[in-house]
Order: sequence, then structure tokens, then C-alpha cells
Amino acid sequence: MANYNSERPVRKRSNSIGSGNARGNRGGKYRGRGRGQNVNGGPMKSIPEQWKNLGDLMCMDERQVEHVLDSLNSVTYPNDSLDEQMCTCAITKLCSNRMIKQDLIASKLTQLMTTLCAKQQISTDQCMNESFTFLMELIPRAHSWLLSDSLRALSYIVSQGSSSILSTDQFKQAIDAIMPSLDLTVSDLEVRRQSVNTVASLCLNVQGDKKYTKLVQSLFVPCLRSFNIWTKSLLSDSSLSKNVKSVLRAMTAVVSSSDRVHVQYVEDIISKLLPLCFYGTKMIPAIPHNKANISKSDDVFTSDSDMSDNDATGLAREAMHIRAQSLQLIGAMAHRDFKSLFAQWANLFPSQDALSQKLPHLTSCLLFDTSARCRSVAATTISATLERSKVFLVQADDTRSKKSFTPFSQTLASTLIQIHSSLLYSIKHETSAPTQCNVLRCLSVLVDQCPYGKLESLDPYLIDMMNMLKQCLLSTDSTVCQCSLQCASVAFGSVNCMGVIGSDVEWWLEEMIKRNFNSGVANVSKNYKDVILDKWEQVKNLIQQGLSDHDYVIKSAVLQILVSLTNCAQIEQVPENEGIPEQGTQLTQAQQNLNKKLSRTMMHYNQRNIPVEVWEWILSIIPLSDSSNVVRVTGCAVLANIPDDLLQQSLVDDLVRIARNDTMISVRLQAYRTLGQIAIGCKHEAIKIPVTTLSECISKESNGNVRMKAAWMIANICESMDYSQDKDMLNLLLSMTKDKKVASSAVRALANMGNKAIPLLEPFVSDEDHKVRWNACYSLGTLRVGCATKSLCEAIQNDDNFKVRIQAVTALNSTNDYGDDLALVWSALLTAFTQPQPSTSWSDHHSDFNKQYKYLRTLKDQLQSTLCHVVIVTNEKELNEMVANVMVDHAETICLILRSVVYQKSGSDDTFDENGIIRKVTHLYNQILERKLVSSDKRPQIEEAVSQILKSMDDTM
Repeated sequence: MANYNSERPVRKRSNSIGSGNARGNRGGKYRGRGRGQNVNGGPMKSIPEQWKNLGDLMCMDERQVEHVLDSLNSVTYPNDSLDEQMCTCAITKLCSNRMIKQDLIASKLTQLMTTLCAKQQISTDQCMNESFTFLMELIPRAHSWLLSDSLRALSYIVSQGSSSILSTDQFKQAIDAIMPSLDLTVSDLEVRRQSVNTVASLCLNVQGDKKYTKLVQSLFVPCLRSFNIWTKSLLSDSSLSKNVKSVLRAMTAVVSSSDRVHVQYVEDIISKLLPLCFYGTKMIPAIPHNKANISKSDDVFTSDSDMSDNDATGLAREAMHIRAQSLQLIGAMAHRDFKSLFAQWANLFPSQDALSQKLPHLTSCLLFDTSARCRSVAATTISATLERSKVFLVQADDTRSKKSFTPFSQTLASTLIQIHSSLLYSIKHETSAPTQCNVLRCLSVLVDQCPYGKLESLDPYLIDMMNMLKQCLLSTDSTVCQCSLQCASVAFGSVNCMGVIGSDVEWWLEEMIKRNFNSGVANVSKNYKDVILDKWEQVKNLIQQGLSDHDYVIKSAVLQILVSLTNCAQIEQVPENEGIPEQGTQLTQAQQNLNKKLSRTMMHYNQRNIPVEVWEWILSIIPLSDSSNVVRVTGCAVLANIPDDLLQQSLVDDLVRIARNDTMISVRLQAYRTLGQIAIGCKHEAIKIPVTTLSECISKESNGNVRMKAAWMIANICESMDYSQDKDMLNLLLSMTKDKKVASSAVRALANMGNKAIPLLEPFVSDEDHKVRWNACYSLGTLRVGCATKSLCEAIQNDDNFKVRIQAVTALNSTNDYGDDLALVWSALLTAFTQPQPSTSWSDHHSDFNKQYKYLRTLKDQLQSTLCHVVIVTNEKELNEMVANVMVDHAETICLILRSVVYQKSGSDDTFDENGIIRKVTHLYNQILERKLVSSDKRPQIEEAVSQILKSMDDTM
């Protein structure tokens, strides 16, 4: 056994890959060549002498093995004459030779494994088990240079293989083997670097497989510790650049393969990553003590590398890799949890002067980094940060206020302006076509997420963007042209942009038709139906040409044009609470600006129906029997918006046949969805589906998701057509309630079966599935009778889902007669208002309590509204009984609630007191005061409330 404390022996490394990280030439030019040919198609050279007569590798002694390894390591790889199977067999036999005990021989074997794997000369799938077992035995006993070589070999073998080669046990075994090397107490930096390289390879090997998530997450904290130490020392010790690059790659792999593991550390990580995004520039020099290696340019973003990444050498190349890898880590964090970076927007993006070269933001990397690769990665990172950010960006508002501070909404609006400015500047000045494509894709994401309807200051940027996209169409690079069309397509598909860019839509439509850009025409169809119909002959020719193509992707794309054209849902994208108010209403400046924008949007929205002749042509060309399931799905989707007067029983029968008999799940799912949508819009009963057929749709369907959609269709049919007297339908719905997948839709459908469904619905108010409970409350409220009161009162007090509580309260609000349960309703409403949150024991066992909290305000508002309704339907005699029996423990609560309600309603609604609620509230207050149900310190507030209510009544009269 070798002495681990001795100096490392000198070894020949003529063909090794050195100490680089574990990234082989995967899928390189040496894959896929036929035997007897080299990479250029010519005759192969003869097999190297070292590989011709290897002998029996499994029976060799240590000296023979060492001689063989020295000779094999002296060969130049990749070698065209070597057969992959030959190399794989040799490595497998060497790993099985149990005579390899000396560290030097083991190191030479790991060197050969690493080189052959990196050069694509061995099949890792075949030799994985032997190699993995050999390394797992070697790593625990190895130290220093041998441990580094072993980890490097493991990293390459894992990274070159597929995810199927590592079982859960092997993955856990590998983690246990490398975990000690990740500890900060390990003094050998090369060992720690190779350990984080192995972490990256392991994570990439199992990326996307959820069963490895927890194991991957255990690697994040050790990597984070090394990241914190190395980044802190990097500026003073540039020799750590390789280590920093490796740990950045490992953290990116861990974040990409786990579930939100970075969230609690995101602020600290971003604070360290942003400086690294500029490492190697004059802002943060890579070699502060050697200024000769830094460009003499005054530009603070001048890199140590030249304009071409390939010209960079040494530390300059490492600095470029660190910048790119830092940006990739930010993008990975945004991709895994888009909300985690919202709080960091002030650090990631500028709110002013984005074109300044001294601001350390992502846009600065995009605009001024001299490496085209870094600029391209910066564009991709910005895209990842912007994706799904609509819920955050909707807070932006450019309306100026007279406040002494700048509201967050204005700051966010300024940030969006700077992002637009940066992207447009980058597109205009970018010289690298691949980078320009990434910037255009980033701009597409921004256009899709930005709330232009609230930001009038962005109108000039939209106009400049469309003009710049026209210039990009003149590019000689076809990908740039394609990305330009896609960006314009996204803009025309957004309802928020209609009032600004609508004047250019005809020019762009003709350009898209000429270039056969079907997805762009489909987006134009969403919001500009009048333009599509004006150019109908050209659009029709495009669709016919696409349907005659053999490629199912093209067929589906042209059918999507018809889906968008016939879909009437675009008008619903305008928020309900942002409509244009009646004349005479006092508006704030923000509301006036918003209404101006909405007016422009409405003006360009064409609400006319699709002409009958267009629909007839559409019905004649829909390929419901196409061989491609994708085409059949899109064809069914087109029929979802067919007008009533064109709907034929034969068409419904065809859809039912497809839903029941098609072999593809996606097609059956879409067919049921189309039938359900037809049922929603159907205004007559001429089209009916027999109950026996509906029953077969549920009973014969094996896929749970399709059964859910079929049940949704049946519920819609019950709501639009009268089945209340059909006993077969009632029996069908009752049988559906026994299937957990479809029970919620069945419960909703029961509401249409009349009063006989009341006793059937009540048990479902306490069902274990919250969707079933919600639909049960909805159905009981739809029936508008005083029923199931006890169950509803129980739900509003104790249900663990706030949306169910809200629906239960709404159901109680739908009747005027509570019968003998009036006192129970009063007590339940007051108790629920006093204690709206679940008990401590419940929140301890339910992790989604925080998700429910956002509905608390809505719940209280609904409780308050229902309480007012109960006051109205309660006569004075019953009020006296409520005061005596129910309000002993809730007197102060009811006073505060009703006081708030009266103040809000009486000043805004002239018809508020038609039911005498003010008189009843006053009577209620007086009864509470007479019975001394409130504490002495609260009594003055109640008396003041009574006097103010009486005064408001006098003023009204």
C-alpha cells in the first residue's frame, strides 16, 4: 500500500485532459462514424500497437498492469482506429482486476478512464457498473492527488452516461462518497473543486427525475459554503477562478434539479453573484495586481479577453466563464421559482439611466460585455427573470403623484421603461446574430408580460420596437428574421398593445402570410378579426396550403388560426373592475388615463360575428379523421365556438363518437371539452345527447383526466338543458359522485335536478375533497331555498379551505327564510367573523395555510354582506331574541361590523335603506345598550354610533 503522505510521483500526461472540469465532448464529431472510416470518411489508420496485444487484463499482476496503463496513456486520443467496444472492454477488465492496490496504478487507471470518456472512446452505459464500483471502493481510501483523480473520473463517467445508469442506491452511494470532500476542512482545493464538479455531473445525470429531488437538495448547502468562501477570496486570489467556476456550475445544476432549494438564501446569493457578473472587467478586475493584462480602454466594461472568446487565454477565459456561469445561476433560480427574485428586482435591473456603463445590473452585462457569449447568456437570464412575472408587473403604474416619496408602482414602471430601452438598444447595436436572436426572444417575453394598458409612457417604445422589428426582417440571418416575426406576433396577440400598434397590423399580416408564419397569423386572429376577414382570401389560401402539407405540425398551426379567429374570449381579458364608468362619475387621474387606454383598446376590437359563409367553409375542411392526433385535437378545438344556428346533430354525434372511441387520450379530452363548451353556449334544446350515451362516456373511460372532462361536460349539459324530470340522469349523477375524479362535477350538476336534490347534496358539504365541498355549497346556493343550514353553518366556521367558507357564506345569503335555524345562522356568522382563521392544531397539520390567507379579506367581506342580509330578513321580535340569546358573547363584534357597513353603504347608495336596515341596526344597538352587553369602555363608541346613524336618517328625510 502506498504512503499517502509522500509526494505525488511524476507521471506522464501527454494525452490526459489535465485538471479541467468534467465536461466531455458529448455528441461530438467522433460519434456515429462507421467502422473502417475516419471522421472525414477516408480509410482508418491501423490500431495503435499499444492496443493490439493487451493480453488477459484480468489476470495481470500489478507490474504488468502498470506497464499496460503507461502504454495506453501514451496514445493520442481520440483515435479513429479504436473501436468503442474494444476500449470499453479494456476498461471493464482493468476495473475488475483486484490486483490494482497501489495508488499510482489506480491513479493511472482513473486517468485512462477520464481521457477515454472525455474523448468519446468508450461506452459508459456498458462499463458503468464496473467503473462505478471501482471508484466507490477507491474514493473512501484515497487522499490528495489520487482522490482528485478519482473524483474527476467519476464526474466524467456520470456526465457522459444517461440518467438510467444511476439507480437511487448508486446515487446515494456517490453522494456519501463525495460529501466528505465538500467539507470546508479539506485543505486541498483541487479535491474540493473536483468534488463540486462531480456534484454538477450527478445533478445533471438525474435532472428532471423527482425521486432524486431530496437527495439533490442535500448537496446545496455544502456547495453554498464553498461558494461563499471562494467568492470572498477571488478578488485577492485569482488562482481560485477555476474553483469558483466549478462551484457556480454545481450550484446551477443543484438548483435546476431540485425544488426551490435556493429560496431562503436568494438575497445573499444575488449579492455575491452580481459582482461576479462583471469579473474580469475594469469594474472588477480579474488580476488587480497585474494591470498590464487589462485593456487600456476607458470603458469600465472592457474585458480581459479580446472581442472574440476564442482569442482569450488563461485567466481572461476563466473570467469570461465565471461571468457566464454567474448569469446562468441567476437564470436557473428564476426558472425554478419565478417569485423568488421579485424582491431582488431593484438589484437586478436599473430604474434610471440604463445606458450608463457604471451600473452593475443585468442590462449592463447585456449591453457592454465584450464577450458575445456573456451578452447572449445575459439575454437568456433576463428572459428567465421576466417569464411568468405578470403577477408582479401588474403593480406598475406610471401615473405621477404629489406624494413626498416615490411609490413602488412608479419605481417598477421606471424599471420597465429602462428594460425596454436596454433591449431596443441592444438589438440595434448587437453584431452577433445568435446574441441578437436571444435578445429578440427576451423582448418577446417582456411584451407578453408587461401591462401596457396601465403604462402610457411605454407607447413610444412599442412604436420604436415595431419599426426596429421591420429592420430586423431585412437581416440576412434567417433566425433573426424568424425571431422578429415571433416578437411581432406576441405583440399582436396581446390585448394591451392593440391601441398602439394596431395601425401596422395589415402590413405585418401580409408579411406573415408571405413568409408562411402561421403562428403569427393565429395571434393576429385573436385581436384583429376584422383585418383577418378583410384579407380572408389570402388567409384561406394559407390554410388550404397548410392542410395539404404532410407535416402535422404545419396542419395544426394553420388550424390554430381558425381556433383564434372563432374564439370570442378575447374581450374577457379586459378586467371586470376596469370598465369605463358612467358619465358624471368623479375619476382620479389614474382612472382617466386607464379609461383612455381602454377606450382605444375597445375601438380596435371587432365584435361582429363571423360570416356564415366563412363558418360553412370552416366546417367543410375540419379534418376530424386525420391520422395525426395533434391535428384531430386542434380540429375539435375549432368547433368549440360554433354558432347555434349552424350546430347540427350530426356534428354533435361525430364529437361524441370521437370522445368515446378515439385511441388518443388528448383527442378524447379535447372532444369532451368542445362538447362542454357547446353546451354552455347552446340556447335551445334541439341538440341533445342521450343519457345512456353520457353514462357510457363515464363508465367506459379508463383515463381519470378524461373522465373529469366528461363529467364537466355532463354538468354543463345539465345546466343548459332541462333534465330535472329525468330519473335516469339523476341516477347517473348519483353514480358519478362515487368516483373521486368526477364527484365535484356531479355535485354541481345535481343543482339542476330541483328540490329533490337537496337531501342528496347536504352530505357533500363535509366531503374530504375541497372541490366537492365547494361545488356542494355552490349548488345549495343555486337552489335558493333555506336548506342544509346546519351543514353550511358548520362549513363557514370550521372548513379548512377559505374558498369553501366563502361559497358557504354566499349560499346562506341566497335565501330569505332561515326558519328555526335563524339563531344558528346568527351565531355561525358572528363566530366565523371573530375567528376566521383555522385553529392552531389545523394549521400545524396543513402546509397550505399561507395559501388560504390571501382569501381572508374576501371571506370577511362576504361575512359582512351576509350579516347585513340576515339583519334585513330578521324582524324586530326576532332581533330581541337574538340579542338575548345569541349576542351575549358577540355584542361588540356585531356593533363594529354594522357600524362599518352603515357608514360605507349609506353614503354611497341612495337605495341602501329600502329594507329598513338603519332602523333595525338602531333598534339592535339600543337593545344591546339596555341589556349592558358591552363593556363600559366600549359603551361611548356604541352611543356615538347610534347618534350618528339617527342623524344620518334625519338628513336623508
